Amino acid sequence: MTKKTLYLHLGTNKTGSSAIQYFLFNNKSLLEQNDFYYPSDGAYFNLHEFSQSLLAHAVKNSRPEYLSRKVSFTKEKCIEDIKRDLEKLKASNVVVSSEHFSVGYDKQMMEQVRDIFAAFFDEIKVIIYLRRQDLYLESEYNQATKTGANTDSFDVFAAKELERNYYDFLEMLSSVFNHNQIIVRPFEASQLFNNDVVSDFLNTVGLNVNPESIIKNESISVEMLEVLRTFNKNFKLIDQRKALHAFLRSAAIPFNQEKYTICPPELRKKILDKNRLNNALVAKNYLGREDGILFYEPEVSALPFFTGITLDRFSEISSMIWSFQFQAYFKLKNAINPTLVQQSK
Repeated sequence: MTKKTLYLHLGTNKTGSSAIQYFLFNNKSLLEQNDFYYPSDGAYFNLHEFSQSLLAHAVKNSRPEYLSRKVSFTKEKCIEDIKRDLEKLKASNVVVSSEHFSVGYDKQMMEQVRDIFAAFFDEIKVIIYLRRQDLYLESEYNQATKTGANTDSFDVFAAKELERNYYDFLEMLSSVFNHNQIIVRPFEASQLFNNDVVSDFLNTVGLNVNPESIIKNESISVEMLEVLRTFNKNFKLIDQRKALHAFLRSAAIPFNQEKYTICPPELRKKILDKNRLNNALVAKNYLGREDGILFYEPEVSALPFFTGITLDRFSEISSMIWSFQFQAYFKLKNAINPTLVQQSK
């Protein structure tokens, strides 16, 4: 009997999971040719994220906010569907992926995940990518502000999560799965195969294919981000904030495109010091690095620090925003008026 292996990809957040999932979903025939299967035909799969995130949410009994109330969503249905697809499994290797498996999960929840798959596989390998904590917070701040979830300054935002303890989470995983089956990959270009997370993932699971279909979450300029955050404070509804973000992305406003860091040097050092011991334990116990170094990139950012946007510059950009809005209004008005005149005849 052919040995069957599950590769359980847990993210974490801000480590290129979307790119990995997009490739897997859009290359299922290529995977099949290489004896791999990426399940996507049941209530457990979220097409919006190209991942089995609905199963991840179901196990911890949480219904995603973005899921329409018209959609039937139950833990039982998600588990029933994934088991149904695995029962007719022909491939020797299966990939299940969602960064939501690493958010809010405790040992009991992870044991439920293990038990769902244990009957179908001889071996379960857990793959997890880790991003250096200060860089993770910068990326998370960018994403939260773009989506309208954040209106705080970076200092306030980061203070809520100075410590991001990867070691304790890995130890929890080791108590559920075999320690030797936990595969840790530092999310740094210099440590990734071909300097690319999709290539690295495929190499990790033993897939020798060329990752041509890649999707990336694009960062917006720091100046646009600050304008967006400031205006977001005036909108109570997330949909209004998202609409503003979409408008700023489409409007021809000459935002400063220079690359900056938004993390002050003293705060970066505080974040790194807070996590230094736990990162060293990860390096030693999961990567066999006796020097205890998990991340190799310089701790001092090479990018200039963004000191903020001046009042004059903010006023200038605000004027451009209102100008674009008025132009859009009159364009719509001129398009509607002929129609009204025609209807009145």
